[in-house]
Amino acid sequence: KGKPGLMIDSAVIEIQNLTDKTKEYVLTNKSGFYKIKLKSKSEHLIKASKPMYFSVTEPKNVCMIGKKISENFTANFELDQIIIEKPIVLENIYYDLDKWFIRPDAAKELDRLVQLMFDNPTLSIELSSHTDSRAGDQYNLVLSDKRAKAAVEYVASKGIDKSRMRWKGYGESKLVNQCKNDVKCTEEEHQQNRRTEFKAIKISK
Repeated sequence: KGKPGLMIDSAVIEIQNLTDKTKEYVLTNKSGFYKIKLKSKSEHLIKASKPMYFSVTEPKNVCMIGKKISENFTANFELDQIIIEKPIVLENIYYDLDKWFIRPDAAKELDRLVQLMFDNPTLSIELSSHTDSRAGDQYNLVLSDKRAKAAVEYVASKGIDKSRMRWKGYGESKLVNQCKNDVKCTEEEHQQNRRTEFKAIKISK
């Protein structure tokens, strides 16, 4: 289904049998449902895709089927529509004060982006970093550019072709709330502006 809960018809469900190296494809019906038969004693990987939606392969759908296949086995997917140039916030990407190195907690979140890039091999993106309004404008611009570049370098280190990515630091030029210079805000409000985003910039044919 697509968010917020809309059922998607004609999505392609790819079932890869990792044991005998075979693949099977089915389409969802008008209600967004599909039905498959899995071979016993085999490990499967299930992927959902549709043009102009982000394809999804979820680790929870890698399953070992025993002698008897459970009648209650389900694999549900939520597919987000791809809208070119629409920013998507990567949650929980934090940096140490005045630093741009990727912390272990940020790496876990970027690993999800790595998987998305593997699942969508024709997708090219821009990774951007933003700061709050504190510190000087030029300082924030340089710092955010270094942070965005570090994020791209990390994703590339995981096997994603660097030519599919570009980075951009916007400093404090794209605040999401009222917390501009000389405006008193809470730390939580400032944190909303200290964010890392990605957006689709091209889908190759």
